[in-house]
Amino acid sequence: MWNLIRKDVVLGRRTLIVNGSIALVAPFILLMPDEPPPLVLYVLYAGLLCTMLPVSLIAKEEKFSATAFTCSLPVTRRDIVTSRYLGGWFIAGGWMAVVLALGFTAPAIRDLWRDGAGGALLTGFTMLGLAIAIVVPFTIRFGMNGLLIGLVGLQVLGMALFLAALATGGLDGIERAVETVVDAVASYHEGVGAAGFTLTVVFGVALLNWVSWRASVHIFGTRDL
Repeated sequence: MWNLIRKDVVLGRRTLIVNGSIALVAPFILLMPDEPPPLVLYVLYAGLLCTMLPVSLIAKEEKFSATAFTCSLPVTRRDIVTSRYLGGWFIAGGWMAVVLALGFTAPAIRDLWRDGAGGALLTGFTMLGLAIAIVVPFTIRFGMNGLLIGLVGLQVLGMALFLAALATGGLDGIERAVETVVDAVASYHEGVGAAGFTLTVVFGVALLNWVSWRASVHIFGTRDL
């Protein structure tokens, strides 16, 4: 298992260096405005960039048709999929920790951590989990080109739905729905406390990743290479 992760890191080291450098520097763009952004926004932006590191390794293997070679190794396809999830958390989570630690060198970012650090970190963890659970199976099935087409398609669909809601006066309903969800989450947080809410989020992210892993095992197991 760990040999598969090491293989991906060694063979994709140049990709990791390039994309990792972007993830390391890009969050500091948020410091350009006179007023620094909310801490949650900084953590989400850093996490999103770091999530693309393991995804780029999967996409590179698909691009150069190296998946068949990986499957020829004395491992099962389930092992390959599992290594991509574990490697995804290891690479994305580890590099995100490096990016956030580097942020302490900037006084503007360091000041943001005085309030709400726990909530921001939980949000970053949730974003990593959601991104890995959604993006990895899609990339395994369609590769990077399919992933990009899918993301563009979702953006176009979202814009179309927004314009339709704007034309029909449905934005008020969407706003009320969002407020209802936010109020429900806030009420649940208040009811179970910080510790209970954190455990619920961690369990939810773990469950979502397990479902995603199961789906990826099925998808990868039925692919013709």
